[in-house]
Amino acid sequence: MTQTAAERFRSRHVHEVKVRDLPDPPRSHWRIIGPGVIAAGVGLASGEFILFPYIASQVGLVFLWAAVVGLITQWFLNMEIERYTLATGETALTGFSRTWRHWGLVFAILTYFANLWPGWATSSATMVTYIFGGEPRWIAIGMLALIGVTLTLAR
Repeated sequence: MTQTAAERFRSRHVHEVKVRDLPDPPRSHWRIIGPGVIAAGVGLASGEFILFPYIASQVGLVFLWAAVVGLITQWFLNMEIERYTLATGETALTGFSRTWRHWGLVFAILTYFANLWPGWATSSATMVTYIFGGEPRWIAIGMLALIGVTLTLAR
């Protein structure tokens, strides 16, 4: 007899898995645009878009293979996380917490260090100054204000 996913993922650290039908997809794609999309945009391939052009400018295209490897690896990881969420109805973090209860704290710390907004805004502002000129500090402050307003006013 084969076990269901709910039976295989039993844990004493997290509540029991509930099996439910998938909800209907949203009728309008504008409903899904909000803080989550902004956070995903910040995290997805941001290192590849910022770091690899700089590396290519310094050493040439000989290191371009690393960008391809990074993007492909990230795509497969994201797809597996999506499949897990669709199959179980819970986040990957909850799934990890079924194996070790401290994964939540580990991921929270990693997320904090990965999303140090002022550093991201300052590096982006510095790149903008190469194109348009200006003072990176004030551009970064403007970017942070725009991010704050967008996240605050989003539904």
